[in-house]
Amino acid sequence: MKAVLFLVTLSTLIACTPEAELSVDEDESTIYWHEDENLLAFHVVFTNQASLPAENHYAAFRINDEDLAEAVGDDYLLLETESGDGEPMTFDLDGGDRFFVNETLGLAEDSGLTTEQIKGQVEAVLLNENDEEVFSYTLANINEES
Repeated sequence: MKAVLFLVTLSTLIACTPEAELSVDEDESTIYWHEDENLLAFHVVFTNQASLPAENHYAAFRINDEDLAEAVGDDYLLLETESGDGEPMTFDLDGGDRFFVNETLGLAEDSGLTTEQIKGQVEAVLLNENDEEVFSYTLANINEES
């Protein structure tokens, strides 16, 4: 009986352990499209609403439109370290902190992309140190510049 009570208490404590509350600032996360210059930029602000830190996370972008993926050269873009070794650029989010990532891409000159092909077709993906997807967020805001 004591063993059962111990396991129930332990399970309750584990289940109630506070965690980081990670999300995206939807107002500040935007796709910038410079049509005349054939440039596309993704700007995402990750936030931690909790007081506990979230360590060793990294980001990627998933492209859900075939024509857009072809224009940028891939359908999955991992944000890598500047060394070019293929390792993800990791970051920590202390409680209450924000961290932004940017990725600017040159598009194929004859891509013929439209706003409709871009808007809602890019997901910001947050992953943890075990390469598990924590969450993804579809970028809904697009800022067009010509």
